[in-house]
Amino acid sequence: MQSTQPSTSQNEEHLTAEQLDRIIKEQDENEFILLDCRSNGDSVKLATRVRLPNVLLRRLLAGSLALTNVSARLQNPTSAPQIILISGESVSDESISSALIKTFRNNSYRFSVLSESVNSLLTKFPNLRECTDENLKSYPLSSTNSATNSSNVLEGPPVGYLNLSSLRLESDNRGKPRAEFPVEISPFLYLGNAETARNRETLEKYSISYVINVTSNLPNAFETDPKMRYLRISVDDNSSHNLTTFFTEAISFIEEARLKKSACLVHCLAGISRSVTICLAYLMNTNRCSLEHAYDWVQNKNASIAPNFHFMGQLTDYEKSLGMNSAVGTYPSSNAPRSPSCAIEAAASAGLLTPPPTSCSASPQSSTHSAKSFH
Repeated sequence: MQSTQPSTSQNEEHLTAEQLDRIIKEQDENEFILLDCRSNGDSVKLATRVRLPNVLLRRLLAGSLALTNVSARLQNPTSAPQIILISGESVSDESISSALIKTFRNNSYRFSVLSESVNSLLTKFPNLRECTDENLKSYPLSSTNSATNSSNVLEGPPVGYLNLSSLRLESDNRGKPRAEFPVEISPFLYLGNAETARNRETLEKYSISYVINVTSNLPNAFETDPKMRYLRISVDDNSSHNLTTFFTEAISFIEEARLKKSACLVHCLAGISRSVTICLAYLMNTNRCSLEHAYDWVQNKNASIAPNFHFMGQLTDYEKSLGMNSAVGTYPSSNAPRSPSCAIEAAASAGLLTPPPTSCSASPQSSTHSAKSFH
């Protein structure tokens, strides 16, 4: 990349290698944020690699993804630190950097773009190369890659990458009121929080006798009541837990509630991340729909949902395991519905989300225990 003159945009300028070196040396790291859109190559000191799964990238390209998904420090243009962008070098990487530049411009963020290649930067200033430990050379490209996919790796340590434990999918819902809990996903499936789970009047009002508790520390409020059925999925809201391993049992549990003409509440602490992930997996499995369509359906019910970014990566892997193509919303079978969002809506309106032949049914083990826990 050749050095160019500053852009005519008042919010954008180009930065030379010398200028970037001076910023890193002289400024406190809290005063700037260095975003690296390259998927491979040497890591730059203090840079954050920006890797987005397809469901987030499409929203970024459409201008509907909040910049807090890229960094929590990008709350608004007036309080944001100095933004420095390292453009992507491949076609796919360039789509991310181009989308970020467009979003920065549209939202009046001041930012700079490195006008030289990283190779040129590190040749001039080798001290800016991030030191790597031999044991940390291979790091997943993004949370969308499964643990068994070793083909997509990039050089460099996890230090300086997106904080998957705190990053959340937060679309722009300004002006859209937040629904009150419990949120009806379907006539037999409700999304809730800790308060919902301990409110007996609410549970009785919605005929909820099945509860999935997706926390490691909240008690099952009415576990001694023989009319109540509980399934605990003991996970915390961070990147160290894999919710995918619990999808089958959770889907079976929800199906048991449906078949018994009851209703199931899925809750975590706040009702925006772990419990949402379980509901999304259920919709994807039983309606053979893409993650994006399932997410849009749930979001239309409750504008405040914010799944942990790491869980979104797991859902993307789950989507692939179901044979979905999120980019175009296609299905593995020619007999499957061609409009997944309509399929969910039609099923919910009819009061029935009918599972396909390959989906899970209620397990005998679940039926014989009033409460079951996973750790």
